[in-house]
Parts: sequence; structure tokens; C-alpha cells
Amino acid sequence: MHEWVILSGKGGTGKTSLAAAFATLARAPVMLTDCDVDAADLHLLIEPEWGTRIPFFAGYKAHVEETSCVRCGTCQQACRFQAIQSRADGVLAVNAFRCEGCGSCQTVCPHAAIALTQPQRGYWQKGIIRFGHFLHAQLDPGAENSGKLVALLRREARRLAEEKGCSIMITDGPPGIGCPVIASLADATQIVLIAEPSCSGYHDAERLILLAKQFACPVSICVNKWDINPAMTDALHRLAEKAQVHWLGCIRYSSAFVTAQRKHKTILEIDTAVADDVRQIWKNMCVHTAYR
Repeated sequence: MHEWVILSGKGGTGKTSLAAAFATLARAPVMLTDCDVDAADLHLLIEPEWGTRIPFFAGYKAHVEETSCVRCGTCQQACRFQAIQSRADGVLAVNAFRCEGCGSCQTVCPHAAIALTQPQRGYWQKGIIRFGHFLHAQLDPGAENSGKLVALLRREARRLAEEKGCSIMITDGPPGIGCPVIASLADATQIVLIAEPSCSGYHDAERLILLAKQFACPVSICVNKWDINPAMTDALHRLAEKAQVHWLGCIRYSSAFVTAQRKHKTILEIDTAVADDVRQIWKNMCVHTAYR
């Protein structure tokens, strides 16, 4: 099964639009996953028929059992984050924003009055779309463990794809090179790097290529909005040749992407010239990866 992960160095480069377009062109059914769990937006283009939300639990927080606590203060002395505080009535309580879940308080408590629990950090959800199947997740604002949530999504996507007989998995990856991106690379057969023709876009492309090589993941690259800076597009082409990265081609600048988003459609579902650029990128990917 083909597993393509679409990445970029930052948000707004076109990952989501390209992922949705690829899903339109893929042989149905396709397994489409939005792994940008901090700012998921792929569902806005494809309008899935949602299934049940499944809560995501991760990390640990301490909790003081008032009935067992004798208020000796041993846990307060052990906590390096000053997370255990005395309320006005003298009862000890945990400040969840300060607690790091290290467990020191639980270890030193002589009366076993402290428990560690896993709080809910967000949710994940399955959906049915017009191209096949969809997985989506949303991390709570300010919550940690986005890498774990992405890893869970990838596992579930692979399981569901095998169960439904999907020939391809297409993943809209998170931006950057951090833990969520690393988690999204697991077992990918191809990384599709979409870059912008700018100095920061060039730097982002360099970092992502190096990251992919660390995990021995093959990389293909395309440039979005190439015509706003042809010189930098040429520089990105030379970078691809130097790094031995497959060059997929370019997509012109077009406001049609915004028009498509407003209509909750992919760029290929509206009549526009830029759709031909995307179709050519898809054809080049299919030839390069032998996807039929």
C-alpha cells in the first residue's frame, strides 16, 4: 500500500489543498488523514459524514485524595514546580497548569494520598468522504503530546486502510520538523514536500530534506506559487538536484484555492487553470512511485 505524507516547513503553503486534490485523483477508496492536530482544517474541504468522537488521553496529572491526606506538606517540599498548593481552608490541591506529572509527590507521600491520572487532551474521529475514508483529530488548546496523537492517527489509518482495502494512504502532515512531523513519517513510502519560493521556504525545504534522510524516507518536492519568485523556484530546483530529491514540478499562484475552500471543494472540483498544474504534479507522482 502506498503511504504518501505531505509536509512543509510552515503552515499556509498548500499542504491541505494538495492532500485533498490527491484524494480526488486517487483510485477509490482512499484513506485520507489530517495529522495537523493543532490546527486541523482538511475536513472543511471535504465535509465528511462523521462517526463518534473518541477521547484522547495522554500525560499525567497528580490528584490529592482529600480523605487520605493529613496535610503534612511532604509532597509540597518534593514538588519542584510548586504545583501543590494550600487552599484557603488548608486543604492541599494540585494546580493542573503547574503539574508536570513527574510523580515525585506520589512517591514521597507517606499516606498514599496522591494518585496520577491521565487527563483528556483532545479527541480523534473517523469519517466517510466522497473519496473513501477520513481520519481527523483535534488537540485541546495548549495541550501537549501532539506527537502521540499523530502516532495514534497513523496506526488507526493503516489499520482502517487495510480493513477497507484502500490502495493508498494520503496524509496531510503537520508543519515544521518537530515531534508531530516525526510521528507522521512512520512507515511512509513517500514524502511530498511542498515549498514556497522564498528564503524561508528554501531553508524549510533544506531542513525537511535532512529530516527525511535521517529516517530513510524518499522525498519528492513541488513548489507552490512559483511565479511570484521564479529565481527562488530555480534555486529550489537546484537544491532538489543536489540533494537527489525527485522534482515534481510547480503550481502557479491562484486565488482559485481560496474560492474552492469557500465552496468546501478541492481545487479540482472547480473549473480553473491551476487545476492542470495539480494534475501534472499527481501524474509525476504516480510515475515516480509506480502508483496505478
